[in-house]
Amino acid sequence: MRVGIVGSGRIGGNAGIQLARSGHEVLFSYSRDPVKLERLASEGPGARIGTPREAVEFAEAVVFAVPWRLIDDVLGEMGTLAGRVVVDMTNQYGSGGLEELPDGLSAVETNARRMPGAMLTKAFNTLRPAISATSPRVGSTATSRCSSRPRSNRRSTPSRP
Repeated sequence: MRVGIVGSGRIGGNAGIQLARSGHEVLFSYSRDPVKLERLASEGPGARIGTPREAVEFAEAVVFAVPWRLIDDVLGEMGTLAGRVVVDMTNQYGSGGLEELPDGLSAVETNARRMPGAMLTKAFNTLRPAISATSPRVGSTATSRCSSRPRSNRRSTPSRP
């Protein structure tokens, strides 16, 4: 699979390296340090670097892992995400703590509004449970699960209301 990484910091960079080492084609983009992009590409077999727009155009799936305060600017560099699979690894946590979200929305709902037409899922969220528990949306958060195991080997876990 071709995966575009937009946000090549600790979260996106590490995910991209692991994906490349697992045989996926990876294009790293968006880092405050261009040298870091080169280093990441050298660590992932066959990986390369480009711009956020190139990552989207290249990818069958886009990993989105930028700091919350930069989301709107970076989305402007990416072009349309309509019809694209986007794995959102962002957090609404900034330098001043938990960011206020509009209209009582969750982080994924907020980003879904920012990415019209994208097939969006939230993954690898790094907020500690104590912080997540203070969210006004606790109990109504959508989750998605995926597994590389065959269906017959999966355990069913009931979802909580």
